[in-house]
Amino acid sequence: MRAERMFNQVSKGKGLRYWRRMPVGSIFLTLLLAALITTPSRGQELSGAPSEESSETYRSSSQSEPGQSTDPSSDWWKTVSENIAESEYFITWQSRTGLKDLSSAWQAPSRSQGFRAYWSDRALRLIPPNPDETQWDWGLRLITHGDETDANCPVKISASVSRNRIDRYLHGVHEWSLNESKGLEQGFILDSPSLEPGTESADAQLSAPFATNEESGHRAEQSQSFPILSMKINGEGSGAIFTAPSNEHVLRYVLQGAQDAKGRKLVAHLEPFSEPGVRGLRLLIDDHEADYPIQVSSLITGSVWTGESNQASARFGVSVATAGDVNGDGYSDVIVGAYEYDNGQTNEGRVFAYYGSAAGLPPTPSWTAESNQASAYFGYSVATAGDVNGDGYADVIIGAYLFDGGQTDEGRAFIYYGSAAGLSATPSWTAESNQASADFGYSVATAGDVNGDGYSDVIVGAYLYDAGQTDEGRTFVYYGSAAGLEPSPSWTAESNQASAYFGYSVATAGDVNGDGYSDVVIGAYLYDNGQTNEGRI
Repeated sequence: MRAERMFNQVSKGKGLRYWRRMPVGSIFLTLLLAALITTPSRGQELSGAPSEESSETYRSSSQSEPGQSTDPSSDWWKTVSENIAESEYFITWQSRTGLKDLSSAWQAPSRSQGFRAYWSDRALRLIPPNPDETQWDWGLRLITHGDETDANCPVKISASVSRNRIDRYLHGVHEWSLNESKGLEQGFILDSPSLEPGTESADAQLSAPFATNEESGHRAEQSQSFPILSMKINGEGSGAIFTAPSNEHVLRYVLQGAQDAKGRKLVAHLEPFSEPGVRGLRLLIDDHEADYPIQVSSLITGSVWTGESNQASARFGVSVATAGDVNGDGYSDVIVGAYEYDNGQTNEGRVFAYYGSAAGLPPTPSWTAESNQASAYFGYSVATAGDVNGDGYADVIIGAYLFDGGQTDEGRAFIYYGSAAGLSATPSWTAESNQASADFGYSVATAGDVNGDGYSDVIVGAYLYDAGQTDEGRTFVYYGSAAGLEPSPSWTAESNQASAYFGYSVATAGDVNGDGYSDVVIGAYLYDNGQTNEGRI
């Protein structure tokens, strides 16, 4: 049924039909979010003990799925590990929460995001995992679905819980939450533009379960007033960040999208909302020509992102850099090196790329690459290469300074091109020093555009290269082009001093003299010029 067509509702149990014409307009979902830097306000008790149905749903879903192999010989440990990791995000009933103002509730931790979630009747509430430390309190609840001025609040709630998902039904509105390592996903399914026949607006509202100041009356028992988290909506209206007075980012609320019953994407965005006693977000959805029901979903994440190799002695994080925007989605990506990672070869090294999005970086890598050679130390250095082939996607450069490619420990640099699908699965370009123990690739970087041809160039250091003096070091620059990087260096430089370690560090210098061409900077940290090992750039 389209929003502009005649609306038909059957009165439950009587078979009576109400007909009216729905106005053509937008749905307004008002998200009134309370975010307190304090112990939460009193008077909003979490309730809704599990029914027999919901408890049974949880118990049965925690058991083995039908058809799931129980053969201990089939990847037993992998299965156990995966089950343990998944169970960390299960939603369970707490008969005693340990919080002064909450006696019992459905709850779930999110170790990856750094918060704990509670679900009461109508309310979602997030707090730090340890309330005795950084104290803040954030909440959201559905208060009505109908005209924006309608004070009627749905109170009849039923809920079911299965593993890491909770579904709640509130008078024609289906609210669900899915707790995963990437964050807490929350969605609403609206069956119709309005619940009550005769309502002249297609609106819905969400409101905070906790007041933000004493004007609302919900904090009457609080002895003092506390500062609230500041909120900043991004320019596209697709997300909001909540920040403490200390400038610490606490939470991120990201609108993932809205769609109608036929799967058509609906235009939606966030805007700030404020009234005496409350403030937060309003979500606007254009429902012109939309077929109901409509679904909207958001992702709530913590402020801190972390990544790990999950392997002992992998040295994950020895090198880190922006990757630029390798898939052209408008978000920057990051690249991380773990030069002693083992995956078939000891200390071959692995590099991890994490693609950015409106929700930030993902909990698991979007792309990985390895050297496939023992002790190559692939990933000891990583950097964005800029766009070396001018296709509009950022590329990355990776160094493996002990790679053997004809000469022992000569080193190799690898380029991976970006694309709409992300980084290439195999290297797009490689280069070597062709000298044993030169440690080519110990340092890598974009050089910017040193020749002004519109293509990014790259610079690679080989700090133990010998060219007249032992371990003087040499630096190589490769120019970009429509075909990518040149196979042989376009420019080289040396220190002309033994053991100067020229090329130990390399980087683009930008355009230091304003002539329109990028410049480079190179470090030789053991260079002697009046003082032993004083260094020179």
